[in-house]
Amino acid sequence: MKVGIVGAGMVGSATAYAMAMRGIGREIMLVDIIAARAQAEAADIQHAVSFTPNPLRIDAGDYPDLVGSDVVVITAGLPRKADQSRLVLMEANARIFQEMVPAIVANAPDAILVVVSNPVDVMTHLTARYAAEHGVPSHRVVGTGTGLDTARFRAALGRYLGVDAKHVNGYVVGEHGDSQVLAWSSTTVGGVPLVTYCQQRGIKMDKQVQAELQAEIRRGGAGHHRRQGRDLLRHRQRDRDPRGRHPARRARRDGGVHAHARRAGRTGRDALAAASDRPVRRCGHVPSGPRRRGVCGARRERAAPPRRNRQPGCGDGAVMAGAERGEGGPVSLAGIELGIGNWAWGDRTFWAGRGVYSDADSRAAFDVSLAHGIRLIDTAEMYGWGRAEKLLGQFIRESGASVYVATKFMPLPWRLTRRRLINALQGSLRRLGLNQVELYQIHWPVPPVPIDTWAEALADAVEQGLARQVGVSNYSASQMRRAFAVLARRGVHLAANQVEYSLLERTPERNGLLSACQELGVRLLAYSPLRQGLLTGKYTPDQPPPGIRGRRYATQLARLGPLMEVMRALGAAHGGRTPAQVALNWTIRKGTLPIPGVRDARQAEENAGALGWALTDEEVAALDAASDAVTRV
Repeated sequence: MKVGIVGAGMVGSATAYAMAMRGIGREIMLVDIIAARAQAEAADIQHAVSFTPNPLRIDAGDYPDLVGSDVVVITAGLPRKADQSRLVLMEANARIFQEMVPAIVANAPDAILVVVSNPVDVMTHLTARYAAEHGVPSHRVVGTGTGLDTARFRAALGRYLGVDAKHVNGYVVGEHGDSQVLAWSSTTVGGVPLVTYCQQRGIKMDKQVQAELQAEIRRGGAGHHRRQGRDLLRHRQRDRDPRGRHPARRARRDGGVHAHARRAGRTGRDALAAASDRPVRRCGHVPSGPRRRGVCGARRERAAPPRRNRQPGCGDGAVMAGAERGEGGPVSLAGIELGIGNWAWGDRTFWAGRGVYSDADSRAAFDVSLAHGIRLIDTAEMYGWGRAEKLLGQFIRESGASVYVATKFMPLPWRLTRRRLINALQGSLRRLGLNQVELYQIHWPVPPVPIDTWAEALADAVEQGLARQVGVSNYSASQMRRAFAVLARRGVHLAANQVEYSLLERTPERNGLLSACQELGVRLLAYSPLRQGLLTGKYTPDQPPPGIRGRRYATQLARLGPLMEVMRALGAAHGGRTPAQVALNWTIRKGTLPIPGVRDARQAEENAGALGWALTDEEVAALDAASDAVTRV
């Protein structure tokens, strides 16, 4: 089967990639008004055909290349802008479809047309009308309708219930828009009616919960349109050079390779650098010769001792003050007891509704943490879509402080080569204003790219001087051992594995991951060591956390009383320590390095109180026993 996809932007390229990975079709043809974009996307996906279940050819072309297509997927059109009405969007895309649909059916008259562009219900109707004018019957025009809403519904409900979304069977019907209807009465979980499932598991499922989930699903669509519009604007601004040349012309000038698509905030310039052997030029330094470069392209010796009085974005990486470093060698994580995570600094999606806070609050948390000697700050390119990294870089520059910066790479499905990791790391360094990070980690072990490939890419990052140490996150023991072995062959040590670990999440202890880390000399970085606030002592069954958290953890919160009594008693025995400080100290005594999230100065001050004292072995055992009563049920 031959499939044509008109529109090679984010949705079109994701559609092509998904079809390739699912083995749908033997030939995929990408068509876009910007030919270079379609060519770049086709080339990227073609590189992954060795992982596809069936032989596949993917190429880019123009409307005449759609000849012989059995299906044509239409994703082209303008994105919805912030505060733009659906009527305005409809009028703009209707003009595009009036010219596009006749061109499609003229070359693929027998194809089934699948409409994805928004507003999808209206555009499907218009496609059927325009196609009928050229002899195509209406039954061969199909819209995706509420398919995306159904996917969001299942994902949100699965997340709330704590089950895999694949076990949730429910549908959103009606319009892809404000009048959509969630079919709660027919929804099942593992074949069990939703109401029955929640009653059996003690999970609250009332009108309020349903209203919150429905609002989340609707916000997901609107937020996507706003982000997509902003990304497109930034992308177009960046991709015009000072002389105003179009990106397609620049692509031809540079050998015809220009990834014009936007991938999680990436630009065509990054993909262009990936396709060539030339580094991205920064800071006014002109690269020359084949020697390895840092992100600014300036020559730098890898073993050179760090300079503390550096210029942001053009000097060496930040230095962890007070930690031991060999001459030009990496800071050892073994000497660090506590760090912080800055997920909440730049994120306005997950943390929405968790209280009003500002960039000034984040800066205060940064300052208080440093004042207490806490200098490991963990961030990621995905936190606030890069905003958390930008804020951290801004605070470092403004304060002149030495900070141990750790960030993470997300192996998104379209990132298929080692070079993509280097490109992403260079993007993180630009946002941070650094030439090197102390620790660079793989965020999740996401297929289809094998663990070996990303491990090799981490070694590349160390060899190129972009990261002093490397780690992984959310890796199982077997996955970690595999990455450890690949890195060891390159002479690079796997420094860390970041996983969720707390008194309420002890899976790393029980599945052998913690012992494997200790065996290999890999430091376990414990994220969510306070279980997103449950271990602070401020929540009870009568006063649960706000929003989805309170409902998701309702059952565990109901059993938390005896554990909290033990934590409070131990805190009192150690000079009035809070439950949060006891929980963090327990995590430290287990040989891990906790990185609790901080949003303001108060939280940072309380976290620092976990240092300077230690639970005894008997007290750790008492907490273990109390924790077992909650987590082993």
